[in-house]
Amino acid sequence: MPGAWKGSWSFEAVVPLLERAGHTVHALTLTGLRPDDDNATIASANLDTHADDVVRHLDRHRITGATLVGHSYAGW
Repeated sequence: MPGAWKGSWSFEAVVPLLERAGHTVHALTLTGLRPDDDNATIASANLDTHADDVVRHLDRHRITGATLVGHSYAGW
């Protein structure tokens, strides 16, 4: 999971390294950060929205025992 102003592209360099090490990787672009999100979606997205994005992804793909990796959500 990337930071508050980044998308899945932030992990393009590290995804292949993790996969070569045997990990399954799901790099997400959260609500409000996708290139096609409209202004209302961007304005309404928050930490709860992003937590829901992750939970929905885990549920949809029936993922259990996941390790979440993120960065930079804490500040400027």
